[in-house]
Amino acid sequence: MKIPIFSEHEKKAILGSFLHIALSDTENDKWNELHYSRSFEVMSGILNREEWKFLDNVVNTFGLGDSILPIMQMLEEYKMLVGQLGIMQSLQSLSETGKDWYIDNAYKLIFADGGMTIQEKEILDDIFGCIDITEEKIRNIANKMEETKPVATDPISTAGNLSAEQGISQKELIKEEIEKECKYAVLLERGYKNCNSGNLEDSIEYYSQAIKLMPTPQNWTAYFSRAQVKAKLSPPDYEGAELDFGVVIGILRRPDSYVLFDDCNNYLAQAYGYRGEVFFSKKNYQNSINDYTSAIKYDSNNSNILSAYFNRGKAHGMLGMNQEAINDFDKVIKEFASQLTASELAEMFYSRGLVYANMGELSGAYSDLINSQNLGNTEATDFIKVFFE
Repeated sequence: MKIPIFSEHEKKAILGSFLHIALSDTENDKWNELHYSRSFEVMSGILNREEWKFLDNVVNTFGLGDSILPIMQMLEEYKMLVGQLGIMQSLQSLSETGKDWYIDNAYKLIFADGGMTIQEKEILDDIFGCIDITEEKIRNIANKMEETKPVATDPISTAGNLSAEQGISQKELIKEEIEKECKYAVLLERGYKNCNSGNLEDSIEYYSQAIKLMPTPQNWTAYFSRAQVKAKLSPPDYEGAELDFGVVIGILRRPDSYVLFDDCNNYLAQAYGYRGEVFFSKKNYQNSINDYTSAIKYDSNNSNILSAYFNRGKAHGMLGMNQEAINDFDKVIKEFASQLTASELAEMFYSRGLVYANMGELSGAYSDLINSQNLGNTEATDFIKVFFE
């Protein structure tokens, strides 16, 4: 069906109502968690892969941005609109062709996971009643959709369902998918090279193209890389980096990610660690602590655990949680000192020394600052001169 012209309000209302339908069978505890956290990670654990694909497609069709990000951004509006008049009022303005498109795609979303639930039927009844769609029209489309439920969209599994007359062979579909993966790899490589050359805006553009090319969740690596580049901009785009890392975390925490992607936990640890840095830079120290704690939890080979403990210690210190900060610095100094360079160990002693000073434990502060000074830290030398000489 040809896509009608929708206003921006209509697009948001349609996307909001589709999100409402997709989340309709959410269990109460999950719904409450989502309602209060507006968390991409929580939502990604609720929606199945086919629902994600459908919503991704709507976002791209409407030109609202790349992939799933606008859905995350809509959650705030969604909280205000669902159950109130906002969505319904915008849907009432749909043209007749707009209503036809809406009904057709509402049923496609519902049957994306196999069939219609009671909750979904109740929501559709409310929406269709509000926008004056007759029961006869609903019945006709519903019957049509039941007779032609969508088959799997995976190229390899779909190939067996295609007739010879359609002229698309399984080999051609596989070839098309391989070509797409090759192009995706090229875009990632260009993004990487431009980042290393300092062309950060170009790097972001290549990663954005990669995100549009490859569906979620396969495009998580592009989100991951784009987030890192956004944090390097001058001035940094911390909001954009936070959203992109949130997408990565949401994808990698999905149950099927452990089957689809290798070394999932360690990538999760990295994503949490990087987002923790973003939160720290935004002075959102509690969220920074939460993310570093998650990074420690998911780091199965200790590749990022050292920096997670150290950075969490700094965040604890910024919130005046001195003992927690000391515990984190102790962990690094006692268990990972052999892995540190002299300058890194000097920084550890210096940071712990400052916390001891804040606590009034001058003996511990002086000892740590002397150790830091002996390892070449001039800041420690300056601090000693001012406060201990």
